[in-house]
Amino acid sequence: MDAINVTASGTDSKLSQSVEPMYYPQGWRKHLPKAVKRTVPLPVVSVALIRDPAYGEKLLEEGVLDFVASARSHLADPDWGNKARQGREEEILPCISCMACFGKYEQAGHITCAVNPETGYEAQLPPLPRDGEGRLVVVLGGGPAGLEGAWVAARRGFRVILFEKAPQLGGQLLLAAGTPRKEKIQWLLDSLCFRCRQAGVELRTGCAPTLKELGRLSPYAILDATGGVPGIPAAIQGARESPLVCTPPAVITGALDIREESVVVVGSGMTGLETAELLSDRARNNAVLVLEAAPRLAPGVQGSNRNGVTAVLEVNNVVFLCNRTLTRVGEDRIWFVDSQTGEEYVYPCDRVVLALGTVPARPYGDRLGEVCSRVIPVGDAVKGGQIWDAVHAGYHGARRI
Repeated sequence: MDAINVTASGTDSKLSQSVEPMYYPQGWRKHLPKAVKRTVPLPVVSVALIRDPAYGEKLLEEGVLDFVASARSHLADPDWGNKARQGREEEILPCISCMACFGKYEQAGHITCAVNPETGYEAQLPPLPRDGEGRLVVVLGGGPAGLEGAWVAARRGFRVILFEKAPQLGGQLLLAAGTPRKEKIQWLLDSLCFRCRQAGVELRTGCAPTLKELGRLSPYAILDATGGVPGIPAAIQGARESPLVCTPPAVITGALDIREESVVVVGSGMTGLETAELLSDRARNNAVLVLEAAPRLAPGVQGSNRNGVTAVLEVNNVVFLCNRTLTRVGEDRIWFVDSQTGEEYVYPCDRVVLALGTVPARPYGDRLGEVCSRVIPVGDAVKGGQIWDAVHAGYHGARRI
């Protein structure tokens, strides 16, 4: 043997240890190669969830390993090694361990990447044209779809102005980064902002232009990335009137500090589960129930992402009920039915959090066409989705200009 490669896997629990999801910190298993390195005279290679060159260098200096290895980082940025060697770490597209490379495999039929829309499509995508010729593209919205679309349009040679009505860029990424153990989302947001600035995108925050102001700019094209708002289905009687009802952003941002209450979270996608994790923190002393209309918890969520958060929820004594559909919200209770038997239940509670996805915000309605003939809606402005969906939509929207 010339070297030993130390990795890890596990079969004694439902938690992934060989391909870790987002909630594992960098270097979480560095003790394994370190133990082997102390024992053998051969060089030791290891993947230890190493995502940035500086951290890999730190492990080398600590004597944890002799060679730094990484796999998914090179799906996100195939030039990772060269950028590290050349001191261009800030340009690296970071793998955020979101598991989309696995979760989207069946849909795509091959490996793809949430942060790099070109991964897995190298043979199908023609080279990005450089045909912008300085013409103006306006991007409305500074979430992941808008930021991705902005920097790709700038790479094409367009002059790009991005408007974000909030004082801070990020959109849904800011919410996602505010949930437990999701700090890596901030890596993506930082990278998107850096790429936009590097490409020369003019970023205007705290600004939502009127139609008249947009008209004065005379844009060649508009990318509508105005995002979505939490959905409150009209089919749920009383949901839009009841004082019990709130949505995940209010909980995640801290606008609502819910403590010592009986809380029902409706919907068990990742947003619902992560909201339930915040609410079930022992310091809050809430009793949390999660209702899911589907037969299985977290339908459509990649397995290791689901298992990572449900393991915490189980410890926090969160109760899960599947095959249950919310039908009505009152002043102090809810009604839901068993979707298999049709039997109705009444459940007294203090708060109902509707985590049922987003619907397009559409702040301009259908009037953007009055300003510009080329209007391309992307991301949640079309349909609510995950990071993969938003970034890919922004990328392909910018290619279609």
